[in-house]
Amino acid sequence: MNHLDKTLTELEGHDWGLKPDATHLVRRVCELRHQPLREMEVEDLRMLIAQEVGIVYLLPLALDELEQRPFAEGDYYRGDLLCSVLRVSPELLCAQPEQLKRLRHILKRLPHEIKGLNAIDRKTLQSALDEVLPKFEQAPG
Repeated sequence: MNHLDKTLTELEGHDWGLKPDATHLVRRVCELRHQPLREMEVEDLRMLIAQEVGIVYLLPLALDELEQRPFAEGDYYRGDLLCSVLRVSPELLCAQPEQLKRLRHILKRLPHEIKGLNAIDRKTLQSALDEVLPKFEQAPG
């Protein structure tokens, strides 16, 4: 069986369970942990990565998407997947040097790619990038 046919729960060997008083976000994260990786949509990746859930398995999928569409968007704004990836703790990113290399390559393309966005998307994304890039650029590797 291909790992993309498995869920995070299967891959990590741990079911988090669900408490009755869980927030909507926690419920959704728990639901997504039971969804096969190949069925993950951009918003699913954005949400899980923002919570630093399953980074080892989801970062490669997110980078596959970002290599094709650097400004892939979930529910918030163009480029929100990229911003979620850039907010991942440096320790988790540095633990995957090949993925970090892929991410740096995507970032090198941004100045050229961002020019193609409309003014509102460009401003929104630039604001988000201005917030997260300094932290990312300080990450070793």
